[in-house]
Amino acid sequence: MTPIEFKALFPEFSTVTDTVLQAQLDMALPSFNLSRWGDYLNEGMGSYVAHSLVLKGITSTSGLSTDFNMKKVGDVQVQSSDLMLQKKAENPFMRTLYGQRYLYLVKIIGSGHLIA
Repeated sequence: MTPIEFKALFPEFSTVTDTVLQAQLDMALPSFNLSRWGDYLNEGMGSYVAHSLVLKGITSTSGLSTDFNMKKVGDVQVQSSDLMLQKKAENPFMRTLYGQRYLYLVKIIGSGHLIA
């Protein structure tokens, strides 16, 4: 994956320099089994790198997940903030929307290798 390909998938990171992106992509690449990830490689590695950029504060793009989930059915409303906060504490990938997407992709391809 190149910085141009990354920015095509994640245009919200267009202000991040290609040098920074290439360094992040180079660090991530050895952790991805190319044959296992197959068609999901660019999205998986891109999601992982986007997650890393947000947590490092390299970009002004938020990407942080909300501190709660709210569901409403009729007059009943449920807010599960404690559960989401617990999940974020247990798994740093839950802290960003990109990390959550990465975890979803890991489940699709099989968790033979998980960057943690």
